Amino acid sequence: MGKAITAHAQIIVDETRLKNYAEIPGKGTRVEVDNQVILAGNKSLLIDHQIELAENDEAGTIVYIAINKQLAGYLVLGDKVKDNTFATLQQLKKLGVKKTVMLSGDNAQVANQIGQQLQLDEVMGDCLPQDKVTAFERIKADNPEGKTIFVGDGMNDAPVLAMADAGIAMGALGSDAAIEAADIILMKDDPMDIVKSVDVAKYTRRIMIQNIVLALGIKIAVLTLTFFGMGEMYLAIFADVGAAILTILNTTRILRYRGSWQKTK
Repeated sequence: MGKAITAHAQIIVDETRLKNYAEIPGKGTRVEVDNQVILAGNKSLLIDHQIELAENDEAGTIVYIAINKQLAGYLVLGDKVKDNTFATLQQLKKLGVKKTVMLSGDNAQVANQIGQQLQLDEVMGDCLPQDKVTAFERIKADNPEGKTIFVGDGMNDAPVLAMADAGIAMGALGSDAAIEAADIILMKDDPMDIVKSVDVAKYTRRIMIQNIVLALGIKIAVLTLTFFGMGEMYLAIFADVGAAILTILNTTRILRYRGSWQKTK
């Protein structure tokens, strides 16, 4: 959010003027600039410092600014949903995803609006990192037979990315912690790549099962013929080298696979 604010205002921060900078987890930051104490954060931060502020019902993430324990103003920030996010969710449901849940650090009002817009099954807002972990543990406990995919890009998402059966991080804008904890990294930050990952994984699994059945079937057939005295050396070579070549050729089908995301274009 700090980068978004400074970029929008076209401000270059002179860090030599900053003193005693401190982060207050889940609330905001405190810093001294030219002997003035500046607070920037959410409503809880100002309440903790006994700073009066009026009720605010604006939709968005609100960053309050206080100087020397006096409210100076606030900024409203809002997320922009990527154009193909809704299409991505619909495609995932076609691929067999049973439930879609959003765990967001944004306030509950904004999170619920996005959830309704995207037709999500469940939405949780105002989530700190530990809240996301707790919620994700509950989701896994409620669906013990199912597999979970978690998509995130922030440092706060890293613990849940590590817990998921498949953790997916955004490579372009994602934090280093999220990228390190993820199993899959989307280099273009395109949500539709999630569909590609799931679809290709399913297809690859089918190919691997075919390869296992093919290789074992050939070997069992050759062993059976050998048991009845009909096995020749060339059959043994085919069961070893030939089966390997056949499975490799079958695997190359993945390179020519046209996924569901291409068929629906």
